[in-house]
Amino acid sequence: METTTVKEHDGAINPHTNKKLLGVFAFYAASVFIPAAITLVIMKRRGRNFKKWKWVPMVIYFFPYLMIAFYYVYVIFKDYLLNLKIPRLEAGELTNMRYDKKFPLFLYYDPFGRRHKFSVRKAAHLIHYLKKGDIILRRHENYLDSLLLTQASYFTHAGICSGFNSRGLPIIVHAIGKTGVDHANYYDFMRCDDVAILRLGAEIIKNDPGETKPSMLTVKGVGMQQVKEELMANKGTSVKGVPSSLKLFEQVKGNGKQKATESGKPLLEKMIEDEVPLIEKTTSPRIGERQIKLFKNLQCKTCYDISDCIDVVTDMFKIYYKRPYDYLFNFRDVNTLSCVEFIWYCYKCLYPWHNVMENKAHWFKEYGPLKVEADVVLPDAFINSGAFDLVYTSVTQHGKTLDKEELKEYIPIHLTRFSKFHKDNFLWQTGLCSIALMVYFAINRSNRSKEE
Repeated sequence: METTTVKEHDGAINPHTNKKLLGVFAFYAASVFIPAAITLVIMKRRGRNFKKWKWVPMVIYFFPYLMIAFYYVYVIFKDYLLNLKIPRLEAGELTNMRYDKKFPLFLYYDPFGRRHKFSVRKAAHLIHYLKKGDIILRRHENYLDSLLLTQASYFTHAGICSGFNSRGLPIIVHAIGKTGVDHANYYDFMRCDDVAILRLGAEIIKNDPGETKPSMLTVKGVGMQQVKEELMANKGTSVKGVPSSLKLFEQVKGNGKQKATESGKPLLEKMIEDEVPLIEKTTSPRIGERQIKLFKNLQCKTCYDISDCIDVVTDMFKIYYKRPYDYLFNFRDVNTLSCVEFIWYCYKCLYPWHNVMENKAHWFKEYGPLKVEADVVLPDAFINSGAFDLVYTSVTQHGKTLDKEELKEYIPIHLTRFSKFHKDNFLWQTGLCSIALMVYFAINRSNRSKEE
């Protein structure tokens, strides 16, 4: 920010971002076409039967696009001919397309995750780990949309356990494109490649680098004064409380103060208060007032019970249920919610504790001026927060399951680089076109020898 005025957030996706994305994909398509173009030129200048062979490099170049077209034909056949439904071809259907890691030109249809690393057996075992209010992060690999998502965040989707049904299975609530905020079948949700389960903790957490403070939420029977005394006795350090002014969304450059509304209140506090009249019309347990009370108690360093916090969080599920998906990732608009926005809004009254907020994320960093930046909340942000304990993760390194600190170090190293996918496609295109050229010249030589 270069000025001290509050600028309305217009979402992560805007015309400028779209132009850069189009620029990246245009550069990708043009550069990958180079081997096919060179092959066509060589065939035309140095061989015979060019008209019969010119389609070969074009098929090699368009092979992935032909796979996508074939998939859409399959969707039409399945929906219209088999189910007698009018086909609806949406861009979101592409999220079911997966590419082979060793041969990225080959795309295949895998909506049910039959080749995912995380097995149904492991998902069944996890039922005993889950509790109401737990955040579940999952990762999908080698899907077309994951090429974009996993550049900024290791985990690509998030949901919350809202309780258990009559059969003892966890009820998962999440936000997806087709249905918005809705329930998901537990086993369907767990069809993925990696999982992490986070739970609101009660341990000493980091507030700022080099600064420790006691958790504002404590287990029943353990008071704030007791925690402070233990810290003073064992650590010999002073205890600093939660800042009275919360940093949210953006900070004014230079003085580091939180942006405030015209009334002088912090943005988040004003957001919670403005939401109260709307909430109280739709629910009975006075959830709006409970949110404000909890927020102010945490802001003033008052001890609070975790179970009360979880009750408030889970009651918020009912408020946001069936809200449409936020394709623009506009964090200030609560009427539409992405998966991470839904979780953040459920936990927003606990912000003085978890401090999860918007941060600048980067995509296509290797492409210089075409690099895309946006202020968003990523699934990985909940792992980096000290308020959440890592209950379980399927992420392993050298056969060892990672703890929270190891996972935080592992994530930045294993983010996806689109340039690698780009390079692999270019090399495969070059190799296949080279093979086509060799076959072409071999056939030409054979034909010439027969003519002689």
